[in-house]
Amino acid sequence: MKKLSLIALLIVVMSGAVYAQLDVSKEKLPQLGVADWKSPQNEATQGRFRSAADDFIRPDSYKSTGIESWFAMTSFKSIDSLNVGAGKQISELYFGAYYGGSGWGGIKDNKYTEGTTEWIDEAEKAGVIQYDGLPELGNPKNRFAILVGIANMGFRLSFFTDHQSFSGEDFEVKNYDNATPPQYIDSDFYKSYESAKGSLEPEIVWSFSKDLFPKYGIRPWAAFKMNFYRDYSKDDLYGYNSGEAKVTYDDVKIDHSLNVTVPAFNLGLGGFTIYNQNDFKFSADLEYGLVMAIYSNEYSYLDANEKYQIGTIKGLYGKPIDPKDLSKGYDEYYTENSYSKHFITPSVSGSWSGENLGLKFKLGFGLTFSSDEVMEKDLSNDTDKRRKGTLVNKGTETIKSVIGFSPKLELAAQWWIVPKLALNIGGAINIDIERTTTETEEYGVVDKVEGKKIKDSAIKTVKTEYGKPGNGNKLSLGVTLKPAEYLIFEVSSGVTFDYDAKEDKGKNNNDISVFESGEDGLLFFYSVLVSLKF
Repeated sequence: MKKLSLIALLIVVMSGAVYAQLDVSKEKLPQLGVADWKSPQNEATQGRFRSAADDFIRPDSYKSTGIESWFAMTSFKSIDSLNVGAGKQISELYFGAYYGGSGWGGIKDNKYTEGTTEWIDEAEKAGVIQYDGLPELGNPKNRFAILVGIANMGFRLSFFTDHQSFSGEDFEVKNYDNATPPQYIDSDFYKSYESAKGSLEPEIVWSFSKDLFPKYGIRPWAAFKMNFYRDYSKDDLYGYNSGEAKVTYDDVKIDHSLNVTVPAFNLGLGGFTIYNQNDFKFSADLEYGLVMAIYSNEYSYLDANEKYQIGTIKGLYGKPIDPKDLSKGYDEYYTENSYSKHFITPSVSGSWSGENLGLKFKLGFGLTFSSDEVMEKDLSNDTDKRRKGTLVNKGTETIKSVIGFSPKLELAAQWWIVPKLALNIGGAINIDIERTTTETEEYGVVDKVEGKKIKDSAIKTVKTEYGKPGNGNKLSLGVTLKPAEYLIFEVSSGVTFDYDAKEDKGKNNNDISVFESGEDGLLFFYSVLVSLKF
């Protein structure tokens, strides 16, 4: 029943663009700051000079905001997103709330008609929902956070989602060609259909909001999040047996299932002060983080009655035929997966403050240790076992271990040109060094037994890669304006340099256009933030 074309159509309408499965190696650790949110002042100084718009929702530093009664802020970082927040001090209790996202923007509104149609058995059927193509899934990004401060501690709960799902029963999907305008080809009739794409991510962060030792600092914190990522589709298509003049159906078939659950844990010492005299402060810090991936997915197989049944695998099911063009559909591809990554980040930082100038730096030495194991599998060649959905080792087992070292230097300055106007400048340089060890072994049929390791198939390679010079150079500039003690404006300037040589992404020049009216100009301002503090 045109299975391949159906799958291709499914991918086109679900993605609208190239969608890749979740890359767990790029999962970020939970932090003290709200993910994906930085004030313009914070961004311009590479995180060295935060403002109240950052600290009001941080469990470690909400007390340093100077909020005596209440605080409110709003920022439009782009035309399709909004960031708003508020904080309130009530006696010894503090409450903060934050929202950032696109609201309902990004949600796909799948329009349909409902009426009488010619059903698969060519009989007229009333009240049928009809879609022009399979329903699409959008990508609405929204984050909510609530902070409670009490007894020199802060607790923040947050939730992020870019998830959308669809499910329906007894509906018709009309298929069209690629002509202009599109021409109707035929219809498919669904007994049921279900799909989902995106993350559901709860997070909790705890921290002391006051140094344990006034002289030496130390403000411990811990953070934990769980990313429930879903990417799957399954359907049950109606068919028609003309010989028996009977409507049939296949039972539920899994088209692809690439779900993964990613717990991430992070904790930090909170800074140890080594030197603090003559307006200069020097301290050291240490963080440890862990990211893991838990796989559990479904796949389909045909039983003895040629009906689809569902099995489970501790890995992934489905692989794009062409990752750059998902309209070509998914291959039946089975893997068992295991992944973990450890982060150890010692760092030193310093700050100096004068009458109208502040300078800060931080030098971090990021160490990572990751292990990624993939075992290719397939349905057994044994007819009886295949009908039971038995998977055996077949193909390549790959074990990749990566040791990474990423030193990063951040520099920042804040110059109060006049008492109510500050210039914020920041820069960062980091270099990635990685040592990757890859071990592979082949599995297949040995002595007529499936799933056995093929003799002398082990291949071990050791590859060392060094980050390109200027692998992570950044330069940014912004302005903070205080027309009144309770009113603050923050903006970012168009003068930016942000280039990743390893990925070959970003702006790769250091031009500064003082009077340029375009987005590279010194006087081009964006990401405007307004805050009130009482």
